[in-house]
Amino acid sequence: MRNLPAVDVLPDDYLIAICEVITAWAYLEHLLREVAYLLLDLSPKHGRLAVRSPRASEVVEMIGDLAALDDIPIKRVKLPEFASALDKLETQRNLVAHGLWLSDAEEGGYLLQNLQGSWPKNAFKEGEKQKRRVTPEGVVVTPEKLRLVSKGIRGATQLGHTLRIELMETLSEVARS
Repeated sequence: MRNLPAVDVLPDDYLIAICEVITAWAYLEHLLREVAYLLLDLSPKHGRLAVRSPRASEVVEMIGDLAALDDIPIKRVKLPEFASALDKLETQRNLVAHGLWLSDAEEGGYLLQNLQGSWPKNAFKEGEKQKRRVTPEGVVVTPEKLRLVSKGIRGATQLGHTLRIELMETLSEVARS
């Protein structure tokens, strides 16, 4: 990656799109924790103390395990696929939330410096794997790409709502019988 200058101020369209990603992700995490608390029969206060803050995919796995313990079927959401999608979205969210923004004057845009993981073996002439922490990757990011991340998070949130509704209905039926 070329050496590009870091920036501490971005244009408004970037800032708005970044805020959408961060806000949508925070709401999704909140929703998933609520679903876990529902299965644990805990108030939000008790749940925050007992459950802490695992990664979103881990909360989904926990929800599946808790439901299985009590023989509660989950039919409307495929939990393994949901957890996998959440891992990908969380990686994108974390890059946006924690990444260093760089100005690319040649291209007239902005990049995020990605320090996570390793490059594929064929990425460099030597054919050896190199860590991105040693040789960072510059990821081109536009407000449109950020909005696509937000859209993905909102889609995951819809699945979270579907999951909560299904569990509430099932738990209500169990309580009535």
